[in-house]
Amino acid sequence: MSYPWNILQKAKAVRKKAQQLAGLAIDGIMRSDWPCSMRPSTQISQITDSLYLCSARAVTEGNVRALGITCVINVTLELPFQPLGTGMEYMKIQIMDAPTSNLASHFDAVADKIWEVRRKGGRTLIHCVAGVSRSAALCMVYLIKYEGRNLREAYFYVRGRRPIVRPNVGFFRQMIEYEKRVLGKTSVAMVPNPVSPGQGLIPDLYEEEYKAALWQIQIMDAPTSNLASHFDAVADKIWEVRRKGGRTLIHCVAGVSRSAALCMVYLIKYEGRNLREAYFYVRGRRPIVRPNVGFFRQMIEYEKRVLGKTSVAMVPNPVSPGQGLIPDLYEEEYKAALWQESQRMRHRTQHQSSHSGLITPLPMRLPTRMTSAFPSSIVQQT
Repeated sequence: MSYPWNILQKAKAVRKKAQQLAGLAIDGIMRSDWPCSMRPSTQISQITDSLYLCSARAVTEGNVRALGITCVINVTLELPFQPLGTGMEYMKIQIMDAPTSNLASHFDAVADKIWEVRRKGGRTLIHCVAGVSRSAALCMVYLIKYEGRNLREAYFYVRGRRPIVRPNVGFFRQMIEYEKRVLGKTSVAMVPNPVSPGQGLIPDLYEEEYKAALWQIQIMDAPTSNLASHFDAVADKIWEVRRKGGRTLIHCVAGVSRSAALCMVYLIKYEGRNLREAYFYVRGRRPIVRPNVGFFRQMIEYEKRVLGKTSVAMVPNPVSPGQGLIPDLYEEEYKAALWQESQRMRHRTQHQSSHSGLITPLPMRLPTRMTSAFPSSIVQQT
């Protein structure tokens, strides 16, 4: 038996409300405590031979018995104790995951309890809702007090065993003070937020991640823009994030040309797809994608360099043959758009003729989606 999903959802709502009331700084880009926004994992992470860390979803009678857990520490205000059979020892720390919460008042009690259980030959499982902030911080405190590690070492030790851990900035301030009291010195400093310097301090452990988390490719959606100079860097970054268990969101203004092209480049370099396959794969998931013709030329050259051959050709524009080339992937759509336009004009002409006997020439009008691939000299959007 595990925590019902509706209880977990309610707990998340309560936690969010408490964080809002605590006045967390939000700058519109990144919150100052910026936890990893990941769905709580069902994985139980082994921190030491007698200490385990997890989310509430992973706390089941089967899991604790399989691991030989003898003590469960629940570090939440939102969730009740979870019945786990007879003989289980429980400890409850009622606290919210907010920078203003006083977790430090429980540091020694929890560390001492984990040590006591270990000394008696038992094992401790500590959890909060996600196994990211509250319970992770208490694992680090235990390592400082009983394993002789400084805070920096404790953080990387725990993170090496559970990559999603990220105590909020308030808990880090409290751990820095605790480290200073226990070890007589500090190994972590609070530094300005590199994304929003006026929005408070963060632990220096997070500094490089903050800088790396927001990438901006400053480029216009124009056929003459050199998107190719960013192909490898972006594809490599997406792969690196994936390898570490993360997820990447890539966007431009409309999610049609620039960002779509970079998704295709990633699929070419790391998923073994040619450009034609990559285009239809991405389009199958987002039908509006349409990289401009300049980006397609660059992707064709990239495909040739990476795969040694090309799967897409540039062909004459069937609407205006003398006005440049388009990728053959667009050819049938151009022809279809041209046919639809000719039908519209024919029906309109017939209608006007039947009423006045006059024929009024009509300007050619193509669907808006088609205009991004046309040279500006042919189609101008107003």
